[in-house]
Amino acid sequence: MLTLNNLSHLLRCFILFTLITLICACVHVSPSTHGPLNESLSRKDRIKQLNSIKNLQIQGAIAIKMQDQAQSAYFNWQKKSNGCYQLILFGPLGMQSVHIQGCPGSVTLTNTQHQIFKARTPEGLILEQTGLFLPVSNLNDWILGLAIPNKKAKQTLDSYNHLIKLEQNGFLINYLQYTQHNGIDLPSKLLIKDETLTLKIIINQWKF
Repeated sequence: MLTLNNLSHLLRCFILFTLITLICACVHVSPSTHGPLNESLSRKDRIKQLNSIKNLQIQGAIAIKMQDQAQSAYFNWQKKSNGCYQLILFGPLGMQSVHIQGCPGSVTLTNTQHQIFKARTPEGLILEQTGLFLPVSNLNDWILGLAIPNKKAKQTLDSYNHLIKLEQNGFLINYLQYTQHNGIDLPSKLLIKDETLTLKIIINQWKF
């Protein structure tokens, strides 16, 4: 016999299942469908081409797995020629959004309650406020398909001198797919791992 308590329990389960389904669905983002140009450039010329991008905006989605936690979110990242950047992560990352603004030596994070937190580096600030580690400082170069300058790195290139695998700062970065924008080949799907973190980044829009 279906009692009121049983009905209430079933209703709660249904609501929870529906919520989880919606969360999983809302961050399904496909990478850009435009293939790379695959020009025959030397690695030196390709690096020069990528370093010529001074102001850019990227949109896409990330999925983060860290020990027993797993989260996903959309992101919007703007990077300026003066080294400053703005990163917005929004839903369902802990069912909230965070707005991060950074310049060398100074980072500010604003949450959905309009609380403001400050630190010298973005990694510790994001970890403190969301419980997740995101290597933002490294991503400034990695997301372009570049190794961080003047730091030890092991690089694997394809026949067009795109970076397809990078080992640096204790991370393994696999470049799974490239696209092109304004005549420059750029990553559209990355998989980043270390001993405790798996980070998948899908980029569906580049602007510069």
